Amino acid sequence: MVHEPAVLIEGVLFRARYLGSTQMMCESRGSKAARMAQAQEAVARVKAPEGEIQPSTEIDLFISTEKIMVLNTDLQRISDTDVRQVSISSVAWCPIP
Repeated sequence: MVHEPAVLIEGVLFRARYLGSTQMMCESRGSKAARMAQAQEAVARVKAPEGEIQPSTEIDLFISTEKIMVLNTDLQRISDTDVRQVSISSVAWCPIP
């Protein structure tokens, strides 16, 4: 999927399933191994224990050059984050029927 630059500046809306989020303190210039360990820790915090069902909710994910917003399907904000505060992002894209 390719978008025109003007569209990317204004923002793009994606339909997704929200599994959760977590905040972590991290070094600004950590090694690749340290960043990978932080990403694995973040996933472990959100992921349901083995044998349990992963809770999720259908959301709209809005991404622009300024912010990332997670909206419920009624376009009400769940999360609103300045894009400059996001340093590591793990996203699994799955089509929603």
